[in-house]
Amino acid sequence: MTSKMNDHYPAFPFPLPFLLDGATGTEMIKAGMPTGVCPEKWILEHPETLIDLQRRYIAAGSDAVLAPTFGANRTVLSRYSLANETIPMNAALAALSRRAAGKHGLVGGDLSPTGDFLYPSGNTDFDELVSVYAEQASALSPTVDFFFLETNMDLACVRAAVLGIREVSKKPVFVTMTVTDSGKTMSGDTPEACLVTLSELGISAFGLNCSTGPEEMARYITPLLPLSLALGIPLIAKPNAGTESSGTKGPDAFADACARMLLSGVGILGGCCGTDERHIGALREILDRWDPDTFPTGLALPDVGAMAATARQVVYIPQTSLPSPLDPSEDFLDDADEMAEKLGFLYIRLNSRETADTVLEATPFLPAPLCLCGSADAIAYFRKRFCGVAPVI
Repeated sequence: MTSKMNDHYPAFPFPLPFLLDGATGTEMIKAGMPTGVCPEKWILEHPETLIDLQRRYIAAGSDAVLAPTFGANRTVLSRYSLANETIPMNAALAALSRRAAGKHGLVGGDLSPTGDFLYPSGNTDFDELVSVYAEQASALSPTVDFFFLETNMDLACVRAAVLGIREVSKKPVFVTMTVTDSGKTMSGDTPEACLVTLSELGISAFGLNCSTGPEEMARYITPLLPLSLALGIPLIAKPNAGTESSGTKGPDAFADACARMLLSGVGILGGCCGTDERHIGALREILDRWDPDTFPTGLALPDVGAMAATARQVVYIPQTSLPSPLDPSEDFLDDADEMAEKLGFLYIRLNSRETADTVLEATPFLPAPLCLCGSADAIAYFRKRFCGVAPVI
């Protein structure tokens, strides 16, 4: 059964509002997990600890629990000399969560950053990072109902993760970013640009998790509602119980603060660090009392059919005649600066994969988002690797 909120997000596969679980890592530490160990291996050695926690979340009202596979990709596991255990470890951990949820809840496959960054910001190859996530997702897909990519600090890396999942599974993908006090990710990506960019890849939900308490998170997530509605992608808020500056909130205060996000249109809620089943139970009471008629309406929605984006900026391409496109060369950035100053965006012709690579290598220095024309093969090659949205004109 779906609700009136689903009328605004008809493609979302589960009833809204939707309640996730609370913290796993901090709860495992409270249960005795030592620091410095591989959390996933420790959980497999203490399965009843995880099952007990997740059954408490389900009893408190969670619609879904996340499998404890946060760091179970081969890059992270290699730091514990466990890379060869990636497939069986993910399958076993997902099975534990399925056992805990039983018939009363869904299971999400939890995926996190590897800690490495893509070239040119780092040394990791794009196709290699895609394959890291494809491997993990292939082990999770038979058991989970959806994928949950969380605590992401770099849009380029999470794009690769979504593409990796899509190589092996058609199940829904939720994505949450983590922002600093600037309202941007550690890499400088804006939530708006992240949402627009990831919408191109067919994600089912988008939002924020960790690093902030509910009041701070509300400042960054609620302005996304018009864009969320225009794209048909519901918003997620999974805040910490609090921060050092704001203090840790008890269950009722946490739920009351989250309720303000619900009233502002955020349809998927949960808890991150410092939250437990009491916080989730208090949130469940809020969701059960929610009046569908309070969902914000009458908002001016952006024209999403004409958007271009980099990781830091979104622009709307006017439906008017365009100037002659730029042909990339080693020194094309001078011409790009001039065009961006006049138009607010770039119009670039890609005639080969070599010219596409020229623009990709210049991505950190592009003065504005871009639209494309040229060879279909070169454009497809570019758009798969480009961290942003580059419409074809």
